[in-house]
Amino acid sequence: LPRAIFLWSSLRFGRRQSSSRAASRSLRAFGMDCGCFSGFIAPQQKEGKVKLGYWGIRGLGAPLRMLLHYAGAEFEDKRYSDPQEWFGTDKPKLIQKNPLANLPYLVDGDVVVCQTNAVFDYIGDRYGLGGETMDQRRECRQLLAEIYDVRNMIIELVYPFKEKCRNEEEFKASMGKYLQLGCKVAFSKLEGVYAKTEPQGPYALGSKPCTADFHMWEM
Repeated sequence: LPRAIFLWSSLRFGRRQSSSRAASRSLRAFGMDCGCFSGFIAPQQKEGKVKLGYWGIRGLGAPLRMLLHYAGAEFEDKRYSDPQEWFGTDKPKLIQKNPLANLPYLVDGDVVVCQTNAVFDYIGDRYGLGGETMDQRRECRQLLAEIYDVRNMIIELVYPFKEKCRNEEEFKASMGKYLQLGCKVAFSKLEGVYAKTEPQGPYALGSKPCTADFHMWEM
């Protein structure tokens, strides 16, 4: 709380003085020049090996793997088939570095990134595929969140453990309703995004693929 109060007062002082340098010096003095105001969560670089961890299925891992391959990244593709290897061995180790440890995860040196969209953002920043301007980054992140919502709607229908489609009859009935209404609503929004940038190119941001395109392709 003291740091938050100091940060707020420093930024107000900076505005009154029309000087971002004063606020920047104050942040450095308190060890807070972490780059968190830049909107980036990873430095842009292509060197160095990273590790992607996920179950040995497509799921959330497939678009991340495609993204890393497209970026030309050197990476270890860790696929878990034995739950004990993840829950009993690797997860407890990663928790020491990141209490949010879950699948998928990305390890980059001492950095452990978890949660799907955070991993997308990290890879996008590291390999220059998250948007080149503030506007592009905002569009990309919105689209990632929207695609994740679409995915979760489909997951409710196709995984028996969700207890919405416990057998083939329930699946056909629920999927039929979804294809008639829910699918059209969800994908019409996504179509609108691509129609907006179509004059510039076939991707979400125009002429160059971004992280959101890879999750869109997996849908």
